[in-house]
Amino acid sequence: MGSNFGSFLNGSAFACSHFKTAMLTAATLMAISINLTAINPAHCSDACDSKPSANTTKVGYFGAELSRNVVLRVRKYSPAGAAGLADQDVIKSIDNIDVSNLDAADILFLLQGRAGDTSELKIKRDDRTLSLLLKRTECPEKIVPDGLNAEQYWILGTQMLDMGWPDAARKALQKVIAQKPNSGLARKAKRTIATELPLTDPPARALELNNQAWNLCHLGRNAEAQTLLEECIKEYPGFEWPYQNLSAIYSELGLTSDAESTTRTLLEKNPKDVASWCNLASFQIQQGHNQAAQKSYKVAHNLDPENERVTLLAQWLKEHKL
Repeated sequence: MGSNFGSFLNGSAFACSHFKTAMLTAATLMAISINLTAINPAHCSDACDSKPSANTTKVGYFGAELSRNVVLRVRKYSPAGAAGLADQDVIKSIDNIDVSNLDAADILFLLQGRAGDTSELKIKRDDRTLSLLLKRTECPEKIVPDGLNAEQYWILGTQMLDMGWPDAARKALQKVIAQKPNSGLARKAKRTIATELPLTDPPARALELNNQAWNLCHLGRNAEAQTLLEECIKEYPGFEWPYQNLSAIYSELGLTSDAESTTRTLLEKNPKDVASWCNLASFQIQQGHNQAAQKSYKVAHNLDPENERVTLLAQWLKEHKL
């Protein structure tokens, strides 16, 4: 959601990964990406926040989160999704440029391209090699316009949550509720506001620190990301997302008890944060506390049984008979 990176099997993903590259252990799997909830893909935030001159071509938006050339998560309603890219696809080439040995920054640069451009991606999916056409769009804008219908506001709110703009996401989702207060879509909007957004909209500086950390993580610069997140938590202790992302880094470092402790601190502040209950379950599984993990899962399920992370966790628990 926007930009929490997170920690689960495939969730909003941190460690710069939604799932983890190559499916490690159950716990790593789970503790790597459910939280990403909040950042702008591939430095899109920086591109979007600046106003290009008349002679400047806008940076493209592709809408997927990567661990180098492995797709961790495809954002909803994104060019990557429209192209048919899927979680855990391995990108082999972009416009016939072999990216297998390129670093993360170079791959992101090639994927961003320019708004309106189309590129051919060769990807490996299981034992198949596929060719996909990716047509980039402009970066989404942080604007909630008037005049949309409830379904359009739902899509917009979901996109803004993915981009890491909780204030705009809240406005869009509130318009869904106002237009169709008794509908199933309104119930989903209410659950999203209650379980995925911060209790209060954070200051711009807090979002900036959190999103900068996410971008650093995607470039493999976890130590710098950790420093920014710790700074963010110190300055803005009421903002939930940095706790999720910091716990994901701890998990990546093998500091599972620290990851769990950080998650519990967050849940003391916001006990309805569904991603953190999923992450807590994953950390508990890593430590062999399976019964505790089942209880954490049940809390998450009660908060929002339709949440993507909850569904992934349920599937994982079932497959591993936990």
